[in-house]
Amino acid sequence: MAFDMLRQRHSEQQAVKEYLSNLHLAVQESESHLDGALRVRLASEEALTSARVSCFFYMRSTKSPVRRM
Repeated sequence: MAFDMLRQRHSEQQAVKEYLSNLHLAVQESESHLDGALRVRLASEEALTSARVSCFFYMRSTKSPVRRM
């Protein structure tokens, strides 16, 4: 589904590049986190790029839990 959306919005070459970048990110981080990131990006109808998905990973990893005192 993600690749199909990439092909609709980018050239074939760019779609493959973005898709492979996302797969690489999944290997480095977590496949389940990639799945979540892709779902958020697809639901938002924003451009699906590896940069945006990477940003999503970064934002999730830097959030610290809120503690009540």
